[in-house]
Amino acid sequence: MSHDDFKVELESAPDDVLAVRLDGELDMAHADWVDDTLAAAGAHHRRIAVELDAVSFLDSSGIGVLQSLTARSRELDIDVSFVKPSAAVERALNAAGLTDLVD
Repeated sequence: MSHDDFKVELESAPDDVLAVRLDGELDMAHADWVDDTLAAAGAHHRRIAVELDAVSFLDSSGIGVLQSLTARSRELDIDVSFVKPSAAVERALNAAGLTDLVD
C-alpha cells in the first residue's frame, strides 16, 4: 500500500506473524494513514514485526505512530517489535530518549 511517497508493505507469515516494512518519510503528512493501516492490519495477527530500515526520516508524529502501535498491542495482547532501524530512525529515537522502542 502507498500514500503519496510513503509505502507500507505487509506480508503475513504462516506462523501468524505480520511482517511490515515501512518505506519513506514517516512524518506528519503520513502518520495518520500509517497508524490507521497498521491498526487495521495488526488486528488480525498475534505478532507484528515492523522493519524500519527504509524509513529515511522520522519526526515526532512518526514516533507517535510507533508509540501508538506499542500501546495498542499491549491492549490487544499482541507482540510487536520494531527491527532494523535506519540511521535516521536511530537519531530521532535517541534524541527523544526512546531507544528502547527498537530491538
